[in-house]
Amino acid sequence: MQRVVARGAIFVAACALLIGSSLLGLSGAGSRAHAQEPALVVFGAVGSGSAPLPTRVRATVGDVACGSAEVTPTGAGTGFFALIVVAAGTKPGCGVEGAAVRLSLQSGEIDPGLVGTQVLFHAGATVRIDLSAVPSLSAGSFVGPLPVGSGQAYVRWTGPAGTPVEQALRTVPREVESVTFWDVLRQEYRSYVVGAAAGSQTYTLVDTDDIVLLRVK
Repeated sequence: MQRVVARGAIFVAACALLIGSSLLGLSGAGSRAHAQEPALVVFGAVGSGSAPLPTRVRATVGDVACGSAEVTPTGAGTGFFALIVVAAGTKPGCGVEGAAVRLSLQSGEIDPGLVGTQVLFHAGATVRIDLSAVPSLSAGSFVGPLPVGSGQAYVRWTGPAGTPVEQALRTVPREVESVTFWDVLRQEYRSYVVGAAAGSQTYTLVDTDDIVLLRVK
C-alpha cells in the first residue's frame, strides 16, 4: 500500500513538472533548457490484464515521433505514464493545432507498438487518457475507455475491415449518439449519426484500426 501511495505521489509530481514545462515553453535536454512552443501534456493509466505491461507510450503525428514516456508499474498488469507531445515549432512534423496524435504502447525499442488511441493536439493543454493493451476478441470490438456519464471518447476498432458501422456499434456497452472519423486520405471528417437519414451518413463502414470519436449518452 505504501508503495502504491509513493508511486501515486511521484506520478502527481511528474505531471506537475510536465504541465509546468509545457505552459512555460521549456524542455530539458540534459542540463540545458531550450525555449519551445507550448506542448500538449498527456497522462493516464495503462492496463494489460494478465499480459506483460508495456514499457513505453509513444506519441506520433503521421510518421514523426513527437514524444515518449516510460510506463511506471503500479501493480499487477497496471501502470501509469505522463508524456509531452512537442509542437511543430520545436520539432518539424509534430503538433499543430487540431493535428491527430496517435498514442501507441510499446514493449521494446524496436517494437512498432499497439495503437492505443488518438488525441487532437492543442498547444498548452493537459489531457488524461487511459490506455489498454488487453487483446480484443477475434470478432472485433471498439476498445478504449468511455466517460462515466454522457460525453465523448476516442476508441479503436479491432475487428475486420468493411464492418457496417451499425454492427460495430453493438460492441459499445453504451447508447451511442454519433461517430466521427478523420479520413487521412481524403483529409476530411466523416460521420455517422444514429437515427439520421441514410443519405446523410458519410461513415458507414469501419476498417481495422480505425480510431473514431464516439459521442455517448
